[in-house]
Amino acid sequence: MVSKRELVEYLVEAGLSAVDAEKFVTEAFEKWRELKPNLEEYAIWDLVKTSVKLYARKLKRYGGTKFEVLVLGVDNPRDIYERFKRVAMKMYREDPSQAILDGYVKVDDASGEVIPLDYRKTLFDGSENPNYGKPLPTRVVRDAVVIATQVSGDKSIVNRLAILSGDLPELQVGRRYVVAARSTERNDVLYLNYAPLGVEEAGVDDPRELYKQLIKDLHEMDALVELKSIENCDGYEMIITKAMVMDSVDTSRGTILTVDDVDNPVGGITVFCNTMVGADVGSEVLITGRVIIRDGEPTINAFGVIVNPDTVQEVKEVLMDLSNIE
Repeated sequence: MVSKRELVEYLVEAGLSAVDAEKFVTEAFEKWRELKPNLEEYAIWDLVKTSVKLYARKLKRYGGTKFEVLVLGVDNPRDIYERFKRVAMKMYREDPSQAILDGYVKVDDASGEVIPLDYRKTLFDGSENPNYGKPLPTRVVRDAVVIATQVSGDKSIVNRLAILSGDLPELQVGRRYVVAARSTERNDVLYLNYAPLGVEEAGVDDPRELYKQLIKDLHEMDALVELKSIENCDGYEMIITKAMVMDSVDTSRGTILTVDDVDNPVGGITVFCNTMVGADVGSEVLITGRVIIRDGEPTINAFGVIVNPDTVQEVKEVLMDLSNIE
C-alpha cells in the first residue's frame, strides 16, 4: 500500500510546497473516504494515489507561480476564438469562393455548414501556428481585473494591477484569493494566465479598511481615472473609476446605475452591471468595466462594483433624518 509520505513527496517533486502537498493528500483521503465508505483503507489510498498523480500532472503541465489577488471585477465568459470566427464569416459573406480559396472557411459537403477555419499562419509571437487550416475550436474563458502580489518564487511582483485570465472558478468582487498563474507582460500590462489548480481564500478584509486602501493603491498606480475622461474614449476601453450613484434600477440581467462625479459633474453616465449591486442613491462606488459607445453616448459595461461602506452609512443617516421631519 502506498504511504501518505510517498504521496506528499511526489507532489513536492512536482512543484507543490510541503504544506500544500500535505493538505492536498489529507483532503483527498477524507473526500474518498466520504464518497466510498465501504472500501478498505488500502483501496481508498489507491484512489488518493490516482488523484495525486492527476494533480501532479496538472502541476507539471501548467506550472505557475502563486499570487495573492484582490478581485476588482470579473468579466462575462467569452470564447477566445470568437473574433477570428467573426472575421472568417465576414470574409465568406463578402466573397464565398475567395474565402474558401484563402482558407478562411470550408463548407461541409454533406450538411452544407460553413465552418470557420484558423486562418492565422503565425501566432502573435511570430511562431508557426500548429492549428493553421483547422476548424476554430470553442474555448470559453473569463478575465478578472485584480491587484496581484507574488507570494512564491522570487516575489518580484508586488501590488500590481493585472488581468487574470483562463477557466476561472467563481470569484467574488472585493475578496482576496491565492491562485497559481504564469505571468507575462505586454504593452506594460501584467497578464496572469490562470493555472486550473484551484483557489484558496486569503482571508476577509474589513470592508472600510479595504476600500480606503484600495483607493490609495489605485491612486499610487495612476490607475484611477476621472469619470469625465470617458467622454474621450473611442469605446471598449477598460477603466477603473470612482463615482456617486444618482439612480439605481434592478433588472433581470443585473443593476443599471446612473452615476456622476460630485466634483466634476458630467450630466450622468449609465452603468450596466452584470450582477445585482446593492448601491443606494448617494453611495460612492468604485467601478471596473469597459466603455461602450451607445447611440453616440459613452456608457460603462461594469463587471465589478465595490461600494464605499462609509457612504452607505452616511446615506442611511440622511434618510433617517428625513424620515423624522414632520
